Amino acid sequence: MRKFLFILLALLANNLFSQNITDDLLLYYPFNGNVNDASGNSNNGTSYGVTYGPDRFGNANSAAYFNGTNNFVNFPNIAALKTSLPVSFSFWVKYANMNYQNQVIFNTSFENDRSTGVWFNSTSSSGSYAANYGDGSYSYTSATRRTYVSDTSINANIWHHVVVIVSGPDDMQIYIDCQEGGGYFSGSGGSLVYSITPGCIGRHDRDLSLPPDYFKGYLDDFRYWNRALTVSEVGQLCSTLSTEEHLVTADIFNVYPNPASDVIRFETNLTDLQTIVIYDAMGKVVLHSNYQSELSISSLSKGVYFIKINSETATLSKKLIIN
Repeated sequence: MRKFLFILLALLANNLFSQNITDDLLLYYPFNGNVNDASGNSNNGTSYGVTYGPDRFGNANSAAYFNGTNNFVNFPNIAALKTSLPVSFSFWVKYANMNYQNQVIFNTSFENDRSTGVWFNSTSSSGSYAANYGDGSYSYTSATRRTYVSDTSINANIWHHVVVIVSGPDDMQIYIDCQEGGGYFSGSGGSLVYSITPGCIGRHDRDLSLPPDYFKGYLDDFRYWNRALTVSEVGQLCSTLSTEEHLVTADIFNVYPNPASDVIRFETNLTDLQTIVIYDAMGKVVLHSNYQSELSISSLSKGVYFIKINSETATLSKKLIIN
């Protein structure tokens, strides 16, 4: 039987990862009561009716709320935000419902009745996450876009971290809570085309006969890069807490080895445990589980790992050493 040593993780983001996550960052909206850009590029957004509510930690006015009817945020209409591929995006999202028309997150070049820009929404048939880009055609068919559909379906009313990487027609990834669960490609459209109108968060048009779809729910910490993120950077983003005050202390987060097997049991003060993620020292996810208080680690070799628990109200992190 292996021995276990559990150590409080105090500075995960600063100590574990050496890459500079801000390289080629175009904009970053923390949504702390406004749509100001925190990337240093002064790409402040323009809000159209967006309000603010609690973030995943319960902090007031720290996440943007979109009503699903007419709320959105426009990017500045500049060439720097209409970059060639690859591009990457990261954000925290809490969908309000399972209506696919309320699940569009962004479009980097929104224009009514035209397939342009890079956008992120869900499939109407399965409710799965979908990354796309359009070729500039004035129609919405599989022949005017390129799409990657995740095998992971959306869950409403739960905070999830999402990373979207779009590099080419057959090169896209969607990470949900650190995990790229696979998917499939569709569409036969041409190269990415931008319109002369600005990109936005919260709306996208997909039907010539209907008005645009609008996002309904909460969004936080939205980032946009003009490059492809690495696997370790994805791990850094989804494991970073917003402030040190949310780092957990041992009296509210305990992990116990089961002496009879390679199973660890989690004890927290959370009443809404959602996901447990274990990743290695390079930020790669090695185990992922939903809605469980126990997890088998028999597949893990000796070494240092990091445990992250997400709930609707908090994110808890600890170091795990397997001897």
